[in-house]
Amino acid sequence: MKIKNPLNKTEKAILIIGILLLIIVIGLGFFYSSNKKVEPYVSNYSEDKVADDTNEVVLKQETFAIQRNGPLDNDPAEFFDGSVENLEQIELDLDDVNTSEEGSYKATAKFKDTDYEFTIVVEESQNPILIAENTSFKYLVGTYSSIEEVIEIAGITATDIDGNDITEDIVGWPESLPTTYEETTYKLNVTDVYGNIGYINITVDYQKVINQ
Repeated sequence: MKIKNPLNKTEKAILIIGILLLIIVIGLGFFYSSNKKVEPYVSNYSEDKVADDTNEVVLKQETFAIQRNGPLDNDPAEFFDGSVENLEQIELDLDDVNTSEEGSYKATAKFKDTDYEFTIVVEESQNPILIAENTSFKYLVGTYSSIEEVIEIAGITATDIDGNDITEDIVGWPESLPTTYEETTYKLNVTDVYGNIGYINITVDYQKVINQ
């Protein structure tokens, strides 16, 4: 008995063409993958950039604003960007800034061989006003010395925006004299009934009385 071929000539031709196309596609894929150029990985790491970052500091802006009688931060990180090691090497000079009076004040800084200049603007505020007779002085510590005497020498008074005397509300003084003879800065502040805070720093150079 003669078995009839299930595929006619046209179907056979289509089948053969399909097989040939599949072989060609597989062959081209293998050829492309075997001849593709492998690009080496290039890191974005730049030795020059790292060197710049680790050896430089950048002034954040040219002008900084604070409120009158507000705190003036002596931390270089408030004014500069840079590594911790570099920021510690910055020498700030804010001696010309008077936080008790409105105005623009020149500030300077030095990092290695580079000098920087910027401006600190003291603006009006609602903060209480603290005024000291002496903001920086030397104090000889003797047998009868006391922190009360230091406070008296500083002579600080405080008034709120309404003109009320709030000196008794000043906080920040210690209960007793320090046990070491060195320069100490007290960061004092007072808060009024409105919640506004006034600040002042008092620096005392403690020294021992000789031959006592």
